[in-house]
Amino acid sequence: MRTLAKGYTAMHLAVLANKPEILIELLTKSNSDPMIEDQSGRTLLDMVYQYIPSYVETFQNLLENITMHHPL
Repeated sequence: MRTLAKGYTAMHLAVLANKPEILIELLTKSNSDPMIEDQSGRTLLDMVYQYIPSYVETFQNLLENITMHHPL
């Protein structure tokens, strides 16, 4: 997945835009790496904690399932 300004990927932008449904789509239907950091060193989960905290548990579970079935 290509990075954009400030090291953001489409996944980071989905978090910033408060679009968890797009983030879920990117994580489940592509080979997107959720561990890519932005220029500030924040991972996807770091950004979810900061911008959409109500989805933290959902994304933790999703990331665990993804890494169990498709190791990064």
